[in-house]
Amino acid sequence: MEQSTQLVNNFVTTMNWGVKQIPIFKKKPWLQKITHATISSILNQYSRNVYDYESWLHEEFHRNVMVTNYTSSYNPFTLFNKKEQSNGGSVAYVLDTNLVMMKDGYLSSFVRMHTAGAEGQIYSVENLQKQNFFHNQKLYLSASYIMNFQDVINYLLICTNKVASTEITEGLMDSDGSRQELRDFTGLDFNAWAYDLWYPNEPYSKRGLNPYGNGYDRYIKGSDLTDEQLLWIMKQYKLSRLNLLSPMNIFISSIKLKKLSDGSYLRGNFSFRYYPTSFGNQVGLDLMVKYKKWNLFASPHLNQNFKNSFPGLEFAVVDYPLKYRNKDLAASVYVTTDLQPKSDGFLSNKSIFVGSLKSTVKWQFNKWLYTSVSASAKSNGWIKGNPFMGSNFGVSIGLGFMLQNK
Repeated sequence: MEQSTQLVNNFVTTMNWGVKQIPIFKKKPWLQKITHATISSILNQYSRNVYDYESWLHEEFHRNVMVTNYTSSYNPFTLFNKKEQSNGGSVAYVLDTNLVMMKDGYLSSFVRMHTAGAEGQIYSVENLQKQNFFHNQKLYLSASYIMNFQDVINYLLICTNKVASTEITEGLMDSDGSRQELRDFTGLDFNAWAYDLWYPNEPYSKRGLNPYGNGYDRYIKGSDLTDEQLLWIMKQYKLSRLNLLSPMNIFISSIKLKKLSDGSYLRGNFSFRYYPTSFGNQVGLDLMVKYKKWNLFASPHLNQNFKNSFPGLEFAVVDYPLKYRNKDLAASVYVTTDLQPKSDGFLSNKSIFVGSLKSTVKWQFNKWLYTSVSASAKSNGWIKGNPFMGSNFGVSIGLGFMLQNK
Protein backbone atom coordinates (compact mmCIF):
# COMPACT_ATOMS: atom_id res chain seq x y z
CA MET A 1 0.00 0.00 0.00
CA GLU A 2 2.79 2.42 0.87
CA GLN A 3 4.65 1.75 -2.38
CA SER A 4 1.62 2.24 -4.63
CA THR A 5 0.68 5.41 -2.73
CA GLN A 6 4.19 6.80 -3.11
CA LEU A 7 4.30 6.01 -6.84
CA VAL A 8 1.06 7.86 -7.53
CA ASN A 9 1.87 10.75 -5.18
CA ASN A 10 5.33 11.16 -6.71
CA PHE A 11 3.77 11.42 -10.15
CA VAL A 12 1.18 13.97 -9.00
CA THR A 13 3.72 16.01 -7.04
CA THR A 14 6.29 16.12 -9.85
CA MET A 15 3.67 17.09 -12.43
CA ASN A 16 2.34 19.96 -10.32
CA TRP A 17 5.86 21.06 -9.34
CA GLY A 18 6.62 21.42 -13.04
CA VAL A 19 3.56 23.62 -13.52
CA LYS A 20 4.68 25.90 -10.71
CA GLN A 21 8.01 26.50 -12.46
CA ILE A 22 6.32 28.04 -15.54
CA PRO A 23 7.76 31.60 -15.73
CA ILE A 24 4.59 33.61 -16.19
CA PHE A 25 3.29 36.86 -14.64
CA LYS A 26 6.34 37.16 -12.37
CA LYS A 27 5.58 40.80 -11.63
CA LYS A 28 1.99 40.01 -10.65
CA PRO A 29 2.14 37.22 -8.02
CA TRP A 30 -1.62 37.03 -7.53
CA LEU A 31 -2.18 36.54 -11.27
CA GLN A 32 0.65 34.00 -11.40
CA LYS A 33 -0.99 31.99 -8.60
CA ILE A 34 -4.36 31.98 -10.35
CA THR A 35 -2.73 30.92 -13.63
CA HIS A 36 -0.68 28.13 -12.04
CA ALA A 37 -3.70 26.88 -10.08
CA THR A 38 -5.82 26.82 -13.24
CA ILE A 39 -3.18 24.97 -15.27
CA SER A 40 -2.62 22.47 -12.44
CA SER A 41 -6.35 21.76 -12.15
CA ILE A 42 -6.74 21.17 -15.89
CA LEU A 43 -3.60 19.01 -16.02
CA ASN A 44 -4.72 16.91 -13.03
CA GLN A 45 -8.03 16.16 -14.73
CA TYR A 46 -6.40 15.43 -18.09
CA SER A 47 -3.73 13.13 -16.65
CA ARG A 48 -6.34 11.17 -14.66
CA ASN A 49 -8.38 10.64 -17.82
CA VAL A 50 -5.38 9.58 -19.92
CA TYR A 51 -3.32 7.51 -17.46
CA ASP A 52 -6.05 6.50 -14.96
CA TYR A 53 -3.45 6.29 -12.20
CA GLU A 54 -6.04 6.85 -9.47
CA SER A 55 -8.00 3.83 -10.70
CA TRP A 56 -4.75 1.86 -10.65
CA LEU A 57 -4.15 2.93 -7.04
CA HIS A 58 -7.76 2.12 -6.09
CA GLU A 59 -7.43 -1.43 -7.44
CA GLU A 60 -3.94 -1.92 -5.98
CA PHE A 61 -5.32 -1.33 -2.49
CA HIS A 62 -7.98 -3.99 -3.11
CA ARG A 63 -5.26 -6.33 -4.33
CA ASN A 64 -2.95 -5.60 -1.39
CA VAL A 65 -5.55 -6.89 1.04
CA MET A 66 -6.06 -9.97 -1.16
CA VAL A 67 -2.41 -10.85 -1.60
CA THR A 68 -1.70 -10.64 2.15
CA ASN A 69 -4.41 -13.29 2.48
CA TYR A 70 -3.07 -15.69 -0.16
CA THR A 71 -5.35 -14.48 -2.96
CA SER A 72 -3.89 -13.50 -6.32
CA SER A 73 -5.60 -11.13 -8.76
CA TYR A 74 -4.98 -8.86 -11.75
CA ASN A 75 -5.16 -5.07 -11.97
CA PRO A 76 -6.68 -4.10 -15.34
CA PHE A 77 -5.14 -0.62 -15.16
CA THR A 78 -1.53 -1.83 -15.27
CA LEU A 79 0.50 -0.49 -18.19
CA PHE A 80 2.13 -3.72 -19.33
CA ASN A 81 1.32 -7.41 -19.87
CA LYS A 82 -2.37 -6.74 -20.24
CA LYS A 83 -4.68 -9.71 -19.99
CA GLU A 84 -8.13 -9.93 -21.44
CA GLN A 85 -10.59 -8.12 -19.21
CA SER A 86 -14.29 -7.41 -18.95
CA ASN A 87 -15.84 -4.12 -20.08
CA GLY A 88 -16.07 -3.05 -16.45
CA GLY A 89 -12.30 -3.00 -15.95
CA SER A 90 -12.56 -5.39 -13.00
CA VAL A 91 -9.98 -6.70 -10.56
CA ALA A 92 -10.22 -10.12 -12.15
CA TYR A 93 -8.49 -13.51 -12.40
CA VAL A 94 -9.61 -14.26 -8.83
CA LEU A 95 -10.64 -17.81 -7.95
CA ASP A 96 -13.89 -18.50 -6.12
CA THR A 97 -11.99 -20.91 -3.87
CA ASN A 98 -9.80 -18.02 -2.65
CA LEU A 99 -12.84 -15.88 -1.85
CA VAL A 100 -14.41 -18.77 0.06
CA MET A 101 -11.15 -19.21 1.98
CA MET A 102 -10.93 -15.49 2.83
CA LYS A 103 -14.52 -15.30 4.06
CA ASP A 104 -14.09 -18.41 6.21
CA GLY A 105 -10.61 -17.79 7.60
CA TYR A 106 -9.85 -14.07 7.30
CA LEU A 107 -13.19 -12.35 7.82
CA SER A 108 -11.86 -8.91 8.81
CA SER A 109 -9.66 -8.79 5.72
CA PHE A 110 -12.52 -10.04 3.56
CA VAL A 111 -14.77 -7.18 4.68
CA ARG A 112 -11.98 -4.61 4.41
CA MET A 113 -11.17 -5.86 0.89
CA HIS A 114 -14.41 -4.27 -0.37
CA THR A 115 -13.53 -0.73 0.78
CA ALA A 116 -9.75 -0.80 0.46
CA GLY A 117 -9.92 1.01 -2.90
CA ALA A 118 -11.70 4.00 -1.37
CA GLU A 119 -9.31 3.84 1.59
CA GLY A 120 -6.40 4.11 -0.85
CA GLN A 121 -7.70 7.24 -2.55
CA ILE A 122 -8.33 9.00 0.77
CA TYR A 123 -4.97 7.85 2.14
CA SER A 124 -3.22 9.18 -0.96
CA VAL A 125 -4.75 12.62 -0.48
CA GLU A 126 -3.97 12.68 3.23
CA ASN A 127 -0.30 12.00 2.48
CA LEU A 128 -0.21 14.63 -0.27
CA GLN A 129 -1.70 17.21 2.09
CA LYS A 130 0.83 16.47 4.84
CA GLN A 131 3.73 16.56 2.39
CA ASN A 132 2.57 19.83 0.82
CA PHE A 133 2.20 21.42 4.26
CA PHE A 134 5.25 20.16 6.15
CA HIS A 135 7.68 20.70 3.27
CA ASN A 136 6.21 24.06 2.31
CA GLN A 137 5.80 22.97 -1.31
CA LYS A 138 2.86 25.31 -1.98
CA LEU A 139 1.67 23.13 -4.86
CA TYR A 140 -1.80 23.64 -6.33
CA LEU A 141 -3.15 20.16 -5.63
CA SER A 142 -6.71 21.01 -4.61
CA ALA A 143 -8.27 19.68 -7.82
CA SER A 144 -6.51 16.35 -7.28
CA TYR A 145 -7.77 16.20 -3.68
CA ILE A 146 -11.36 16.95 -4.61
CA MET A 147 -11.47 14.53 -7.56
CA ASN A 148 -10.34 11.68 -5.29
CA PHE A 149 -12.86 12.58 -2.63
CA GLN A 150 -15.63 12.90 -5.19
CA ASP A 151 -14.81 9.43 -6.53
CA VAL A 152 -15.59 8.01 -3.10
CA ILE A 153 -18.62 10.23 -2.51
CA ASN A 154 -20.18 9.43 -5.89
CA TYR A 155 -19.49 5.71 -5.52
CA LEU A 156 -21.29 5.66 -2.18
CA LEU A 157 -24.19 7.64 -3.65
CA ILE A 158 -24.64 5.12 -6.47
CA CYS A 159 -24.75 2.30 -3.92
CA THR A 160 -27.55 4.02 -1.97
CA ASN A 161 -29.83 3.68 -5.00
CA LYS A 162 -31.38 0.20 -5.03
CA VAL A 163 -32.59 0.37 -8.65
CA ALA A 164 -29.48 1.96 -10.19
CA SER A 165 -26.99 -0.27 -8.35
CA THR A 166 -28.99 -3.35 -9.33
CA GLU A 167 -28.99 -2.34 -13.01
CA ILE A 168 -25.24 -1.63 -12.95
CA THR A 169 -24.52 -4.97 -11.29
CA GLU A 170 -26.66 -6.89 -13.78
CA GLY A 171 -24.79 -5.12 -16.59
CA LEU A 172 -21.48 -6.31 -15.12
CA MET A 173 -22.80 -9.85 -14.92
CA ASP A 174 -23.93 -9.74 -18.55
CA SER A 175 -20.49 -8.49 -19.57
CA ASP A 176 -18.70 -11.28 -17.69
CA GLY A 177 -21.01 -14.04 -18.89
CA SER A 178 -19.85 -17.53 -17.99
CA ARG A 179 -16.15 -16.61 -17.80
CA GLN A 180 -15.21 -16.72 -14.14
CA GLU A 181 -11.71 -15.34 -14.78
CA LEU A 182 -13.15 -12.03 -16.06
CA ARG A 183 -15.41 -11.45 -13.07
CA ASP A 184 -14.67 -8.71 -10.58
CA PHE A 185 -13.88 -9.93 -7.09
CA THR A 186 -16.93 -8.22 -5.59
CA GLY A 187 -19.00 -6.00 -7.94
CA LEU A 188 -20.02 -2.64 -6.46
CA ASP A 189 -17.71 -2.18 -3.47
CA PHE A 190 -20.04 -0.59 -0.95
CA ASN A 191 -23.03 -2.86 -1.58
CA ALA A 192 -20.84 -5.90 -0.87
CA TRP A 193 -19.36 -4.10 2.17
CA ALA A 194 -22.77 -3.44 3.72
CA TYR A 195 -23.95 -6.97 3.05
CA ASP A 196 -20.96 -8.62 4.70
CA LEU A 197 -21.00 -6.24 7.67
CA TRP A 198 -24.52 -7.44 8.45
CA TYR A 199 -23.91 -11.13 7.69
CA PRO A 200 -20.29 -11.81 8.74
CA ASN A 201 -20.86 -15.48 9.57
CA GLU A 202 -22.81 -16.38 6.46
CA PRO A 203 -20.87 -18.93 4.37
CA TYR A 204 -19.77 -17.59 0.99
CA SER A 205 -21.66 -20.43 -0.69
CA LYS A 206 -24.96 -18.91 0.53
CA ARG A 207 -24.66 -16.38 -2.28
CA GLY A 208 -25.71 -19.14 -4.64
CA LEU A 209 -24.52 -19.89 -8.15
CA ASN A 210 -23.88 -17.34 -10.85
CA PRO A 211 -26.86 -17.32 -13.26
CA TYR A 212 -24.43 -17.73 -16.17
CA GLY A 213 -22.86 -20.78 -14.51
CA ASN A 214 -19.26 -21.56 -13.64
CA GLY A 215 -18.93 -20.39 -10.06
CA TYR A 216 -20.64 -18.53 -7.25
CA ASP A 217 -22.74 -15.40 -7.59
CA ARG A 218 -20.13 -12.94 -6.26
CA TYR A 219 -22.01 -9.70 -6.81
CA ILE A 220 -24.37 -8.11 -4.29
CA LYS A 221 -27.11 -6.13 -6.04
CA GLY A 222 -28.98 -3.20 -4.55
CA SER A 223 -32.04 -5.46 -4.49
CA ASP A 224 -30.14 -7.86 -2.18
CA LEU A 225 -29.88 -5.20 0.54
CA THR A 226 -32.48 -4.33 3.15
CA ASP A 227 -33.80 -0.79 3.64
CA GLU A 228 -31.76 -0.61 6.85
CA GLN A 229 -28.56 -1.43 4.98
CA LEU A 230 -29.30 1.10 2.24
CA LEU A 231 -30.00 3.79 4.84
CA TRP A 232 -26.68 2.99 6.51
CA ILE A 233 -24.84 3.41 3.19
CA MET A 234 -26.65 6.76 2.83
CA LYS A 235 -25.25 7.74 6.22
CA GLN A 236 -21.75 6.84 4.99
CA TYR A 237 -22.32 8.92 1.87
CA LYS A 238 -23.12 11.94 4.03
CA LEU A 239 -20.14 11.33 6.33
CA SER A 240 -17.78 10.94 3.35
CA ARG A 241 -18.40 14.59 2.48
CA LEU A 242 -16.43 15.51 5.61
CA ASN A 243 -13.30 15.01 3.51
CA LEU A 244 -14.23 18.13 1.55
CA LEU A 245 -13.99 20.34 4.65
CA SER A 246 -10.48 21.74 4.61
CA PRO A 247 -8.71 24.96 3.56
CA MET A 248 -6.39 22.69 1.58
CA ASN A 249 -9.23 21.93 -0.82
CA ILE A 250 -9.41 25.60 -1.81
CA PHE A 251 -5.67 26.10 -2.52
CA ILE A 252 -4.72 27.14 1.04
CA SER A 253 -1.88 24.73 1.79
CA SER A 254 -0.70 26.56 4.92
CA ILE A 255 -2.04 29.21 7.33
CA LYS A 256 0.37 31.59 9.06
CA LEU A 257 -0.63 31.78 12.71
CA LYS A 258 2.18 33.86 14.24
CA LYS A 259 5.49 35.41 13.26
CA LEU A 260 8.33 34.14 15.44
CA SER A 261 11.40 35.98 16.71
CA ASP A 262 13.70 34.23 14.21
CA GLY A 263 11.63 35.48 11.27
CA SER A 264 9.89 32.15 10.62
CA TYR A 265 6.18 31.54 11.14
CA LEU A 266 4.12 29.27 13.32
CA ARG A 267 1.98 27.64 10.64
CA GLY A 268 -1.03 25.36 10.80
CA ASN A 269 -3.82 23.73 8.82
CA PHE A 270 -6.58 21.16 9.24
CA SER A 271 -8.71 18.69 7.35
CA PHE A 272 -11.74 16.68 8.42
CA ARG A 273 -11.35 13.02 7.61
CA TYR A 274 -13.57 10.03 6.82
CA TYR A 275 -12.46 6.45 6.09
CA PRO A 276 -14.60 3.36 5.45
CA THR A 277 -13.22 0.50 7.53
CA SER A 278 -13.57 -3.23 8.19
CA PHE A 279 -15.88 -2.50 11.15
CA GLY A 280 -17.75 0.56 9.83
CA ASN A 281 -15.95 3.89 9.58
CA GLN A 282 -13.44 6.25 11.10
CA VAL A 283 -14.17 9.98 11.31
CA GLY A 284 -11.80 12.57 12.69
CA LEU A 285 -9.89 15.81 12.34
CA ASP A 286 -6.33 16.02 10.98
CA LEU A 287 -4.36 18.85 12.59
CA MET A 288 -0.99 20.00 11.24
CA VAL A 289 1.41 22.41 12.93
CA LYS A 290 4.89 23.58 11.90
CA TYR A 291 6.91 25.30 14.64
CA LYS A 292 10.54 25.97 13.73
CA LYS A 293 12.09 22.48 13.29
CA TRP A 294 9.00 20.68 14.54
CA ASN A 295 6.50 19.17 12.12
CA LEU A 296 3.60 17.93 14.24
CA PHE A 297 0.54 15.96 13.18
CA ALA A 298 -2.38 14.93 15.39
CA SER A 299 -5.62 13.25 14.44
CA PRO A 300 -8.24 12.65 17.15
CA HIS A 301 -10.94 10.39 15.72
CA LEU A 302 -13.84 8.05 16.38
CA ASN A 303 -14.02 4.43 15.24
CA GLN A 304 -17.69 3.73 14.58
CA ASN A 305 -19.61 0.54 13.96
CA PHE A 306 -23.40 0.26 13.62
CA LYS A 307 -24.37 1.78 16.98
CA ASN A 308 -21.18 2.55 18.88
CA SER A 309 -18.26 4.98 18.75
CA PHE A 310 -14.81 4.32 20.21
CA PRO A 311 -12.11 7.02 20.56
CA GLY A 312 -8.65 7.01 19.05
CA LEU A 313 -5.67 9.27 18.43
CA GLU A 314 -2.92 9.34 15.85
CA PHE A 315 0.16 11.46 16.53
CA ALA A 316 3.32 12.03 14.52
CA VAL A 317 6.56 13.99 14.51
CA VAL A 318 7.55 14.29 10.86
CA ASP A 319 11.09 14.72 9.49
CA TYR A 320 12.72 16.24 12.55
CA PRO A 321 16.26 17.29 11.46
CA LEU A 322 19.22 15.61 13.18
CA LYS A 323 23.00 15.55 12.80
CA TYR A 324 25.08 12.37 13.07
CA ARG A 325 28.78 12.42 12.21
CA ASN A 326 28.28 15.51 10.06
CA LYS A 327 25.47 13.80 8.11
CA ASP A 328 22.03 15.38 7.71
CA LEU A 329 19.32 13.07 9.01
CA ALA A 330 15.56 13.43 9.45
CA ALA A 331 13.60 11.28 11.89
CA SER A 332 9.86 10.60 11.96
CA VAL A 333 7.72 8.78 14.49
CA TYR A 334 4.06 7.83 13.91
CA VAL A 335 1.93 6.50 16.78
CA THR A 336 -1.69 5.32 16.74
CA THR A 337 -3.62 4.41 19.89
CA ASP A 338 -7.19 3.28 19.28
CA LEU A 339 -10.16 1.57 20.76
CA GLN A 340 -11.91 -0.41 18.03
CA PRO A 341 -14.87 -2.83 18.05
CA LYS A 342 -13.87 -6.22 19.43
CA SER A 343 -13.11 -8.77 16.68
CA ASP A 344 -13.91 -6.05 14.13
CA GLY A 345 -17.54 -6.60 15.06
CA PHE A 346 -19.96 -4.31 13.25
CA LEU A 347 -22.66 -5.10 15.82
CA SER A 348 -20.35 -5.40 18.85
CA ASN A 349 -20.61 -3.04 21.82
CA LYS A 350 -17.26 -4.17 23.24
CA SER A 351 -13.88 -2.71 22.34
CA ILE A 352 -10.22 -3.74 22.18
CA PHE A 353 -7.02 -1.72 22.16
CA VAL A 354 -5.36 -1.31 18.77
CA GLY A 355 -1.95 0.30 18.47
CA SER A 356 0.72 0.92 15.88
CA LEU A 357 4.20 2.44 15.88
CA LYS A 358 6.33 3.39 12.91
CA SER A 359 9.71 5.11 12.89
CA THR A 360 11.63 6.33 9.85
CA VAL A 361 15.12 7.78 9.50
CA LYS A 362 16.15 9.57 6.30
CA TRP A 363 19.72 10.34 5.33
CA GLN A 364 19.77 13.31 2.99
CA PHE A 365 22.51 13.17 0.36
CA ASN A 366 21.71 16.70 -0.75
CA LYS A 367 18.76 19.09 -1.01
CA TRP A 368 16.76 16.64 -3.13
CA LEU A 369 17.82 13.02 -2.57
CA TYR A 370 17.58 10.82 0.50
CA THR A 371 17.64 7.19 1.54
CA SER A 372 15.35 5.93 4.27
CA VAL A 373 14.98 3.04 6.70
CA SER A 374 11.64 2.34 8.39
CA ALA A 375 10.49 -0.10 11.07
CA SER A 376 6.85 -0.59 11.99
CA ALA A 377 4.78 -2.72 14.34
CA LYS A 378 1.05 -3.06 14.95
CA SER A 379 -1.38 -5.10 17.00
CA ASN A 380 -4.53 -6.80 15.71
CA GLY A 381 -6.89 -4.29 14.11
CA TRP A 382 -7.43 -1.82 11.28
CA ILE A 383 -4.73 0.77 10.58
CA LYS A 384 -5.14 2.94 7.47
CA GLY A 385 -2.58 2.24 4.78
CA ASN A 386 -1.41 -1.00 6.41
CA PRO A 387 -2.73 -4.10 4.60
CA PHE A 388 -2.38 -6.44 7.59
CA MET A 389 -5.34 -6.90 9.92
CA GLY A 390 -3.41 -9.12 12.33
CA SER A 391 -0.38 -8.16 14.39
CA ASN A 392 2.63 -7.43 12.20
CA PHE A 393 6.23 -6.22 12.26
CA GLY A 394 8.05 -4.96 9.18
CA VAL A 395 11.19 -3.21 7.99
CA SER A 396 11.66 -1.32 4.71
CA ILE A 397 14.40 0.64 2.99
CA GLY A 398 14.08 3.07 0.11
CA LEU A 399 15.52 5.84 -2.01
CA GLY A 400 13.55 9.01 -2.65
CA PHE A 401 13.55 12.65 -3.57
CA MET A 402 11.79 15.64 -2.05
CA LEU A 403 10.60 18.79 -3.78
CA GLN A 404 10.33 21.65 -1.33
CA ASN A 405 10.52 25.40 -0.97
CA LYS A 406 12.72 27.04 1.60
